[in-house]
Amino acid sequence: SMQYLLNDSRFDTMKSIEQTAMMDLLRRTDMINYQRTNNSSGAQQAFTLAMAKSQYISSQKTGSSMASWNLPLVRSTAEAILLGIFPLVILGALMGGAMAFKSLMFYMGGLLWLQLWGPVASVVNLVMAVHSRRLMSAEAAMSATGNVTAGTSYEIMQAAVDAQSAAGAAFWLIPVIAGAVAFG
Repeated sequence: SMQYLLNDSRFDTMKSIEQTAMMDLLRRTDMINYQRTNNSSGAQQAFTLAMAKSQYISSQKTGSSMASWNLPLVRSTAEAILLGIFPLVILGALMGGAMAFKSLMFYMGGLLWLQLWGPVASVVNLVMAVHSRRLMSAEAAMSATGNVTAGTSYEIMQAAVDAQSAAGAAFWLIPVIAGAVAFG
């Protein structure tokens, strides 16, 4: 089985699912028994579990990729709009009145909100790196020897996927956190 995995590793989705199912068969004794006893429903269950795991991992990667691609575009667009309306804001502020001061303060808050995205992203990155490091070391320490083996690799991979999922979700919260800081 390991020779099959090493010699025939292709990048298409079906082969990836088959290889994940094969690794699950190697790791879990109940799945090995399904294979040995020719239990087709048990083998189908193992294959379904591998498919669900593969879909979960790809959906987490997609969410993180969407955040890393779209948020800089949103920030650039918002910054272009705010900088573009600067002459109108100054003209309105020169007209005077209490509303002019409030609108000028709201405009300055919007500029502060955009400038806080970078520092907030750095803090979120630090928090997620510390969280991931702690999660991964806890999963690696769960094995009896403290080493990564075929039996513990699934748990470590799952911890990595969960950490990536949390980081992707936290990255989507950067505008919200920056807005909370800028506008109180």
